[in-house]
Amino acid sequence: MTINNKSVTVIGLGGMGSTLASALLKAGHKVTVWNRSAEKSQVLVAEGAILAESPAAAVFASSLTILAVVDYPAAHAVLEQEEVAKALKGRTLAMMSTGTGEQAKDLAEWVRNQGAEYIDGGLLSYPRAIGKPSTGMLYSGSKLAFEQHAQTLSAMAGAQQFISDDVTASNTIGLGLWSFYFGSLAAFFEGAAWADRIGNMNMPDFLPSAKAMMATLVDGMEDAATRISSEDYSGDQASVDLHLHGMELLSGAYSAVGLPAKVSNAFVDYLHMARKAGDGSKDVVTTFNALRQSQGKLDL
Repeated sequence: MTINNKSVTVIGLGGMGSTLASALLKAGHKVTVWNRSAEKSQVLVAEGAILAESPAAAVFASSLTILAVVDYPAAHAVLEQEEVAKALKGRTLAMMSTGTGEQAKDLAEWVRNQGAEYIDGGLLSYPRAIGKPSTGMLYSGSKLAFEQHAQTLSAMAGAQQFISDDVTASNTIGLGLWSFYFGSLAAFFEGAAWADRIGNMNMPDFLPSAKAMMATLVDGMEDAATRISSEDYSGDQASVDLHLHGMELLSGAYSAVGLPAKVSNAFVDYLHMARKAGDGSKDVVTTFNALRQSQGKLDL
């Protein structure tokens, strides 16, 4: 069952919370807001938001509360006020802050003890992408509550996904996805620095070529997923040994001109792990096996 009540509350109006509230307003929702510093609500009030007098009043105003404070300890500080805890009963809380799986588990248990439903959200973007159909968001926790409020939540991130009733999942999987993003962004910076230094190509000129390379990256990820699922690591495309030869040439080229290549060198280390495991002749995707079987330190 989907709840058609378009009222929603947002608590915490920092860069992310304000953007979430604005997206909800643009989607036509009745948005109640609260923040410790009331002045942060002024722009949203001008856009049509209702400023609550207290966090308890904010929670009471809507069936769904979006909590976008800095971290889980800050969430507990707001929610564990007696009147706020009472107001939660019969409602749903969606937590949008980054933390650990254990922190999410503890908060979810506390919220359920107040007679409320809990959803943990993991945003996969910066504030500038909030409200777009392509923006990703992971949710875990109460599937029933997610389904009831999915229409409202989609105003913040169109490509939302409920991944598990294990409340820790959105934080856990989200960390892996952000690790992928930041590693990719760092590799982009390395490549752009090389193009600037050696090819005399500035960033605006490098960008179109980098975007074209994204198609190769997506193809590589899809091939990796297929090979890992089928356990087919035949080296019919490019082996670990072939990649290692090319990457060591690349690393040497960077070093020769005084440019750091720490992301590329990390990949070289992973390739050495796969070779040491006896997989040098297999496809580069077998590097994943070396990684997941490692014990927390490089075995080169």
